[in-house]
Amino acid sequence: MKPRLSIASRFMIFGVTAVLIGAWVTAAAFLWQEFLILRVAQRSYISSIVQAAQTELRAQALSPETLAGSTNLTTESIVHLKMRLQIVDVPAMIQELGLRVEIAGPTGASSSAAIHTSPFIIIHDTADHWQPPEPDQAKLREVIYRVMGGSSVVISDTPLSLKTDILGEGEWLLAGAPLQDVNGRIAGALIARQPQVHMRHLLCMPRLMVPILGGAIGLLPAILGFFWLGRSISKKTGDLLAAFQSLRTGNLTTRLPARGFDDLDALQSAFNEALVGFQQEDARRQQMLLEFQQARKQAEVATAAKGDFLANMSHEIRTPMNGIIGTTSLLIEMGLDNEQEELVRMIRSSGESLLHLINDILDFSKIESAKLEIEDVPVDMEKLLAEVADVFSYRAAEKKIEMNFHMDPALPRFFRGDFQRVKQVLVNLVGNAIKFTEKGEILILARQVNRSSKEGDMPHLHFSVRDTGIGIAADKIGSLFQAFTQADATTTRKYGGTGLGLAICRKLCRLMGGEISVISEEGRGSDFFFELPLRIAQDDAGREEELSWLDTIKGRRLVYHSPHTTTQQILQQTLQQWGASAIPMPRLPAELHTLSQDLEEAAIFILDARDHTPESAAPILQAAAMQGTGIVLLLPLTLWKLRDQFSPPGYTRFVKLGKPPKRRELLRSLADLIKMPRITSSAPPAPVMNFDLPRPPTDRLLQPSPCMMPVPQSSLPQAPVQSAPSPAPVQTRPSPHPVWLQPMPSAPPTPPALTPTFESPIRAFGEPPPLSQSRAADGMHDAHISQGTNRAIAAAANANGDSFAKQHPARILLVEDQPLNQKIATMLLQRLGYEGVDIANHGEEAIGLVSQGNYDIVFMDLQMPVMGGIDAARGIRGNFHLKNQPAIIAMTGHALTGVREECKEVGMNAFLTKPVSLDDFRRTIPPCLEKEAAMRPMVL
Repeated sequence: MKPRLSIASRFMIFGVTAVLIGAWVTAAAFLWQEFLILRVAQRSYISSIVQAAQTELRAQALSPETLAGSTNLTTESIVHLKMRLQIVDVPAMIQELGLRVEIAGPTGASSSAAIHTSPFIIIHDTADHWQPPEPDQAKLREVIYRVMGGSSVVISDTPLSLKTDILGEGEWLLAGAPLQDVNGRIAGALIARQPQVHMRHLLCMPRLMVPILGGAIGLLPAILGFFWLGRSISKKTGDLLAAFQSLRTGNLTTRLPARGFDDLDALQSAFNEALVGFQQEDARRQQMLLEFQQARKQAEVATAAKGDFLANMSHEIRTPMNGIIGTTSLLIEMGLDNEQEELVRMIRSSGESLLHLINDILDFSKIESAKLEIEDVPVDMEKLLAEVADVFSYRAAEKKIEMNFHMDPALPRFFRGDFQRVKQVLVNLVGNAIKFTEKGEILILARQVNRSSKEGDMPHLHFSVRDTGIGIAADKIGSLFQAFTQADATTTRKYGGTGLGLAICRKLCRLMGGEISVISEEGRGSDFFFELPLRIAQDDAGREEELSWLDTIKGRRLVYHSPHTTTQQILQQTLQQWGASAIPMPRLPAELHTLSQDLEEAAIFILDARDHTPESAAPILQAAAMQGTGIVLLLPLTLWKLRDQFSPPGYTRFVKLGKPPKRRELLRSLADLIKMPRITSSAPPAPVMNFDLPRPPTDRLLQPSPCMMPVPQSSLPQAPVQSAPSPAPVQTRPSPHPVWLQPMPSAPPTPPALTPTFESPIRAFGEPPPLSQSRAADGMHDAHISQGTNRAIAAAANANGDSFAKQHPARILLVEDQPLNQKIATMLLQRLGYEGVDIANHGEEAIGLVSQGNYDIVFMDLQMPVMGGIDAARGIRGNFHLKNQPAIIAMTGHALTGVREECKEVGMNAFLTKPVSLDDFRRTIPPCLEKEAAMRPMVL
């Protein structure tokens, strides 16, 4: 084997030597030059200081005693002197050394050495590690005597000395100037001193940067060495270049002479050996490359077409959907007769079904496009479940389905995960439960379970959605989570849907590290559940207010009634968890005086008005009011319009909450009612009524069902679970451990037939698509709102007392280019009581209106002619002349990835996806009217 001396070794020898020599020489020269420059600059600075101080003291007309140093300067004189000297220009390096000023003068004694010296004044403080020893007194007197002798400025300096200036401790640089009294006589001397520039002051990183750069110039000798090496290898690199050029033309017969001893010769030898193999594989590789390039081009074209299609379809379909759903919502709110309202609700339901279908198709398309990223942020468990329940509470009330949600008290308040993705899965499962349940109840549960893994038992979050709907046959469960699949053809015909929702849920769960499954029996309901790894997030939110509420209700006697057993059990466990004395009232007594006696010692009476009208509830509420008992009325949202009719006349200890009640709202309401003084009502009693109202059918979730006990092995072999006992008949006090809270199986039952159908990431739920040019505006819809419509909307807005606008007054600007959307949004806002809504047709017009008017909220469309919503929001946020920045709410038909994040970056505060409804406005407007809401970033 021939010995070789690598190019890298020769490069190291020449390069390192040259760099070291150049760096040392350059650094030493630069530091010495910098040292000399700073010495000169310091002398100039201290000279300017004594002259400036001399001028300032002369202007103050001080007494001769003060000028002679026998009397100290006043505080005011010192402040003016400091201010005058601190504005003298000085290099940063010299200013860091500090500066002191003092006044000295003769004492009047016969001794020539008798000198008065006033306490020194610190103009710039000197760091302890840079402060030299006190100056020699003889040197100080010499400066004073020279000044008293008539010198205008005296600077005491020392000659340069390598030993002193490099190894010494340093010394003070003194400067003096005469102080003259009003008669022009020299009464004293002004002395300024500063640590003299020392070499150690330069040995810090900011000062060494230039020497380091100078040292880099020392690479010049190395460059000369590189040049010599380059000449030696130029011949070989030229041969390599010629060989590669020959290879590019397809000539594989070229060979290089490998006669040397360095790395390039080894490279030439390896090149020759490689060419031998290339000749054998060239034909096959060229064919494979050609096929790959063709497939890649086809994939890129298909991906681009899919992205454009999704963006356009999202915007184009949602634009007319906004008109359909928005208009029908307005019609329902304006008060129609029963037949008309039923027809309008059918139209709205069809529109919402179409919108849900569109969302499923868009979601599934983005799953296969690998567009989804899972977030890892703290998630508020209570907020998550409450928002899911809010979405479906009205639909459940319309179908007279009892819907509840419950969180295990052992769960942490916050866990780490993706809020929107978990919510998307829950919304899909609850939506299916609503769709396939005609009567009974739906229960949303969250608890902690342990699952076995290679690392041992790992905590998991277990979410469950249980219903009493049509159920699923055992032989259909295996294909349930596959795309475009439903239980059977009759399900699709009767209930509609694309069959994509559960496939999307499974993919989302797996992306979050979990799994989803189902236990069901045909005709007896279903239990869809999924589990995610539990990672507890730090709870930084203050709980002082909530703890005070708990102290208020602790030990209090709370009586509650609900015709639904599950609701009773949830209330029982929640109230007991809070430390209250919870007394159930499964059935209301038939006699009024009996009810009054039962409530005599109760602090609060909680009444579920699910089966009541204002007339049937009146005697019950009046009985509680006569005892002074606080009343919490739980109303289904379908009765919310009549909420004022449920209020006992003149009674203030009364709170109305929508069903299902949120934990925090219920706790706050109970505490507020208890704090109110208990005043017995003097109103006459209402007529005695029979409170034995018809009971709803037995609650299926409390019967043995696949949601709570195992299905026989013959019907569902894929999902074995542990047996749970059948619940006992309803007792006077519900069990603290109801059936629906019994432990789940030790591992999620996943049927063998459930196999992954796709592995690519999917998009975030509710994220908007890329912007595209809309064609919906070409329809030129009539945007005129008739006078009759305006009057009807105004009358409906104020029909039930104060309007939403009176409770949340705001001046609103709507930025929208499409006349139809302008019309719908304006009518919705007028329904809420906002009469003077200004309209801008594009972003440029919006910027002008915002600069002229004091708007509180701007609803901003994104895709508009002239200027889009993103640029308009950026322009509004960049206008620093605005006294008050408005809150900006994005309102767009785009639902693909990226737009929501872009809106947040330009300063928008909220995001609404078209079609919008009255509930969207009611939910979004109040937070945007809070103090400094415009400065609060959007929550994604």
